[in-house]
Amino acid sequence: MSTKYMFSIVAVVLVVVFIFNRMGVDDESSIYVNQKEMISFIFNNNSESCISYDAPPNYQRFWDYLTDSGAADADGQALFFLSETYAALARLISSAHVDLYDQPVYDKAHPVFPISQLLPNSKTVDKMMEFEKMVAENGSKSLFQLGSVIEVDFLESSDAKDILEVDDYYFANTQNILDHAKWARSTSRETLFQKLLAEKLPSPDGYRSWLLLIRLSDEAPLDLESLPLHQSYVKGLVDSLLSDYSPLGMMFDAMPMILQSKWLTKEDVVKTLNTYEPGYGETIAPLFTILGENESEIEALLRKDLSDHGIYEDIMLSSRFVDHLCNYYYEKGEYGKAMTEITHFWYDDMSNHPMEWMCFDNYPTFLIRSYLYGRWDGARLPLFLQDYRNVMGTDPILRAGFGFFQRYNSEISRTFENTIN
Repeated sequence: MSTKYMFSIVAVVLVVVFIFNRMGVDDESSIYVNQKEMISFIFNNNSESCISYDAPPNYQRFWDYLTDSGAADADGQALFFLSETYAALARLISSAHVDLYDQPVYDKAHPVFPISQLLPNSKTVDKMMEFEKMVAENGSKSLFQLGSVIEVDFLESSDAKDILEVDDYYFANTQNILDHAKWARSTSRETLFQKLLAEKLPSPDGYRSWLLLIRLSDEAPLDLESLPLHQSYVKGLVDSLLSDYSPLGMMFDAMPMILQSKWLTKEDVVKTLNTYEPGYGETIAPLFTILGENESEIEALLRKDLSDHGIYEDIMLSSRFVDHLCNYYYEKGEYGKAMTEITHFWYDDMSNHPMEWMCFDNYPTFLIRSYLYGRWDGARLPLFLQDYRNVMGTDPILRAGFGFFQRYNSEISRTFENTIN
C-alpha cells in the first residue's frame, strides 16, 4: 500500500470523526460527551475566527470545569493547561520575590529595587530566598521537579495561606503553587496516556491529547509506540497541516519534538503550508527559526526588520512567536529587549483585552509569561493587574497570586514615595 494512499485513509477517518463529533445527535449522553470534548478544546479561546461556534470568554475556566467533573473524571487536556499556568505563575512570583528582596536581574530596573535595603536583615528570609532564586532561574521543564507530591485531592488542597509574612517581609506561597503544578502535570500525563491506550479510532480530541503527550515525552520518557493510534497520527501529520480544523497552534507547540523524531522536516511543513495557502510557509518561518534553537539562525533573523512581517498578523501563531522571542531574549539576559517586545505587543498592537481576535489554547499562561518578561515596566503594572483580574475566575491559586501582586504593587508604590520624600 502506498504512503499517499495510507495518508488518504487517515485523513478521511479524521475528517469523518471530526464531523461526527460536531453533528447534532438525539442521545443525551452523546451530547454530553461531545460538549465535554469541545470544552477541553476551547477553554480559553475567544475568537470566532478560530472555531465555528461561539466560544466562552478568555478567563481561567479550567478550575470551574475540574471542580464540576471531579478529580476522578478530570480531563487530561484541562489538567495539562492548568499545570502550564501554575508553573508560569510560580516562576513569575519567585522572580518578583527576587526583585523585592535580592536584586533584579535587569540592571535598569527601577531603583526602588530591592526594597529589602530599607528593611531589617532576616536570616529566615535569606534562607527562603535561596529557594525563590532557584525557582526564578529554572526553565519550564525543570520547574515541575521542584514541586512536592500532594497526598490529598488536588481540588481540595488549595486552602494554604496566600501570603506568608516573615518579620517585615511577605511572600506568596510559591511552594504551594508548584505542588499544584506538579500534581496537575503528573495527573495529566497519566490521564492522557491511559485515554489513548484505550482509543481504537482517530478523533480530533484524541489527536489533541496525542500532541500534548508528545510535549510531555520531552520531559520524561513515554512509550508512545505502545499507543494503538500513534503511527496513524504520525502518518496523518501532513494531512493535518492542510485541514482547517486542525489545532495548528498545538501542532507548533509540539513541533520541536516532531522534528527531532524525524516524523516531519522543516521543508515538509513549509511546502505543505504553502499548498494550503500560497506564501503561508514563509509567513510562519520566523516561528520555525525560533523553535529551531539554532542561535546563529535566530541572530540572523533578529538582524532583520520584522515589524511588518506577516507572522504578527497570524491569529493562531503570532502570540506564540512573541512568547518564544521574548523568552529567547530573557534567557540570554537581554531583558530590556524582552520587555520592549512584550509591552509593544500587548499594549500597542492590541487594543482589546482579552485579545479577542486571536486564538489561544491557554490565554492565562500567555498573560502570566508576558508579565515575566515585562514586569519592570512600572507604568504597565496596573494594566497587568486588571488583565489578571479578568482571567482568574474562581481559581484559588490564581486568586492567591492576584493578592500577592496587589501587595507587590502597593509595596513598590509606598517604598517609592518614602524614598523621594
